[in-house]
Amino acid sequence: MAQRVKKYLESLYNTKISEITKEDIQKIFDKITARKHYVTANSILKLLSPIFNKAIEWGLLEKNPVCGIKRHKEESRSRYVTNEEMGRVMKVLAEKENSQLTEEQKQSKISEKLFLFTALFTAACSGNILAMRCEEISLSEKIWCIPKTKSKNGKTLYIGLADKLIEVLQNRKLCSKVNGYCQVRKTIVNTYHIQQYIEHGLRFEKKPEYRM
Repeated sequence: MAQRVKKYLESLYNTKISEITKEDIQKIFDKITARKHYVTANSILKLLSPIFNKAIEWGLLEKNPVCGIKRHKEESRSRYVTNEEMGRVMKVLAEKENSQLTEEQKQSKISEKLFLFTALFTAACSGNILAMRCEEISLSEKIWCIPKTKSKNGKTLYIGLADKLIEVLQNRKLCSKVNGYCQVRKTIVNTYHIQQYIEHGLRFEKKPEYRM
């Protein structure tokens, strides 16, 4: 997001926030739109709007210059993992770790695989997966309850857990400690920067055959 700001909003860098007009924002929006980057154009407005709202709260502005600019209609994208793709993914996840790796490196590899495995079988946002805790998981009910404080829409989310995912979580003893999945978070973020991954929205075309 910082790169987007630098790329598209550079023309406003030396302009006082009180002097930025709707026409200024519209010009930037139209410029991005001309390149057919419709989602990016909308994202810029989403980024700027709360900034101007805060300026209004502080008495620096009377009106949000983003208001009145018509955003592009965005359609939800459907993405399915084909059997062929899933076969390749599961093959990688099932590979044994290199015996020459240190114990820390092996655990890092396992952490990465666990993240991807969970993402593929739940289609949950990466942030929610990294913040998963054992008290949110009911193995008997096969449900993962994401508190409303962690969800984007502010509502409690309930995600069904596949039998294989439950088996993996139990085998890795992720549900046997108080910190649950959080023990994986530090390794994933620091070693693989998986917070940049976007697995949300993936679904299986059919149930794959797998072993892990």
